Amino acid sequence: MPVPSTVQQPVADSVLANVAERAASIDRGDVQTDVALAELGQNGAFDAAAQGDVAGVTALLETLARECFSTAFSSWGHTMSILFHRAGGMEVPEELLDGSVAGVSAMAPAFKWTSELGEIPVEAVADGDSVVLNGKIVWASNLFPNAIVMMPVRFEDGTLTIARVRIGIEGLTVKHSAPLMALNGTASGSLTLTNVRIPASDVTGVPLKEFLAKVRPGFLLAQSAFCIGLGARSLDEAASSVEKPGPNALFRDRLNGLRETEQSLRNEHASLLEKVTSPVRLLQLRLDAAHFVSDATKLEATLAGGRGYLADTDTTRRVREAAFLPVQSPTEGHLLWEIQRQSA
Repeated sequence: MPVPSTVQQPVADSVLANVAERAASIDRGDVQTDVALAELGQNGAFDAAAQGDVAGVTALLETLARECFSTAFSSWGHTMSILFHRAGGMEVPEELLDGSVAGVSAMAPAFKWTSELGEIPVEAVADGDSVVLNGKIVWASNLFPNAIVMMPVRFEDGTLTIARVRIGIEGLTVKHSAPLMALNGTASGSLTLTNVRIPASDVTGVPLKEFLAKVRPGFLLAQSAFCIGLGARSLDEAASSVEKPGPNALFRDRLNGLRETEQSLRNEHASLLEKVTSPVRLLQLRLDAAHFVSDATKLEATLAGGRGYLADTDTTRRVREAAFLPVQSPTEGHLLWEIQRQSA
């Protein structure tokens, strides 16, 4: 499927073709997304993140989501890791830029904390030129060997900030998740830290509240972008069914309504890329984009008929991928909670 005219082509057609070809295998877990990250990095796909170009990051994620949501999701975590380095004043490792090592966004506890929905679960203790970490991150993805994890930590004096930890370091245990409904090739699971010793230079020192204020707009705009990409692809597939003679043509009005929703989301996304006038708008866009995906994939499946109920089809895969969005952090409940808090 072609990239929408409103999105600048962020990667070569040959790379996108490979992403599409691997989609089903990655979803099943037969292939892991680190393969895609390496190919994308070698083709300069993460240069936008390295430059702090959020618009370029969102264009990449939308385009990838049209072909393989698992790859888009892993690329989101990877690019967020790069943007977190920038926000923390840390040099971005070359291995993140070329995709030879995966980047991990283990930031769900931080966003829950800022919404007063939880505490930071990793404790940090300064010890000379080192910092010792203990605690657990209950969910993260891209947990591949040697991956670089960015996570919130709390010191005994109450200081909250961000630390960088590499998978494979002594004391860090990875427990991969049980089989998922979708996205099985994204190396998702939990992290347990037991006396993990890192250099003090791997702690940013930027206060957590200040850090989150820097990264939250890009974080939410990036998630909204891969929602729009996934939903738009489903609408493209639905459109090909509506054009055929027969009862599917009766769904044309529903398709047109969803196309209008897609355009409205694109307009809001573009406006917020230009300037964020309200945190609520960012949150509402992310929520509305997830609802759009649910409606779009449902329409695609409806028009596909029995073929859309077979387990191993692209249509069914997109339906399963869409089911992930209400539970991805920030969850639908978290978004509604924060919108209410911000609007009060």
